[in-house]
Amino acid sequence: MPPPQPAAAPGAVADREKLENTRAELVRRISQRSDDFEATAALTVVNRELAGLGWVDPFSWKHRRKP
Repeated sequence: MPPPQPAAAPGAVADREKLENTRAELVRRISQRSDDFEATAALTVVNRELAGLGWVDPFSWKHRRKP
């Protein structure tokens, strides 16, 4: 199992939004034209950057069983 990634830094929220918008645009381009290799390469870079940002987990998991 890979180690957990750190939570996103506060300034990363705006970066994440920009990257997700860029990813959506690239996916749209690739959907329209599957041989758009520039968009495919750019999507790889965007996905790598998004993975590097980490994530904010909105859920807090708690054990339901009592020890």
